Amino acid sequence: MNKYLSYAFLAGGLGLIIAAFFLFLQDSMQENLFYLNLVISCLVFAVIFLRTTDIFGTVNDVAGSGGGLGLKWFATWMYIPLALLLVIGSTLLSVGGTLPSWGFNFCLIAHLVLLFGLLLFFFLGKVAQDNVNRTQATVAERKSGLAAVNSQLTQLELACSLRAASHIDTVRSLKEDIRFITASDNPSARAIEEQIYSRLRLITNQVEQGSQPAETIESELGECRILASQRKNIY
Repeated sequence: MNKYLSYAFLAGGLGLIIAAFFLFLQDSMQENLFYLNLVISCLVFAVIFLRTTDIFGTVNDVAGSGGGLGLKWFATWMYIPLALLLVIGSTLLSVGGTLPSWGFNFCLIAHLVLLFGLLLFFFLGKVAQDNVNRTQATVAERKSGLAAVNSQLTQLELACSLRAASHIDTVRSLKEDIRFITASDNPSARAIEEQIYSRLRLITNQVEQGSQPAETIESELGECRILASQRKNIY
């Protein structure tokens, strides 16, 4: 519903701008400059409206643009006053009959330069956004193995608190070991993380089912700590 209202306000604003131009400026301006300023005024309004509302997504979606957001806002708020200054200045000169013969060509080129700059910064913003998202995806992928290990350790700690409290200190020591491991995309590091995860799943099942004596559980947790120590040395 809000999206449709946003479109309605956008269309209404553009309609008011067009009506104002035809009612008050059409007969007092050069025809080519009249249509140029009309198009630019509509463009400026659309840029302001679309950058200050969530018509194309929620606020969280906009914030998700990451590094590109600053560049896009910088381009928007540099383009708007300069474009409006050209529109207002050329309109006043044209209405007053003092616009030079080269005035339209100057305004056309200036607006094209400003529009090119706006689009360039939006392109750079998109590049920055893609780079940030790519880096975040890479970091998340590197951390996925350790995240799985930590999740399994939490389940094991819960199981021990309910059925085998004597192992809690060892599990917490192992969690502390894992906490100081640096994420890595090294194949050897990933292989060790998978081994730790698999062993922790087995230990969790054994604790929940009570199928192994305490000495066996402690021994298996000790092996996990040895693997964690090996993993610490791989970056």
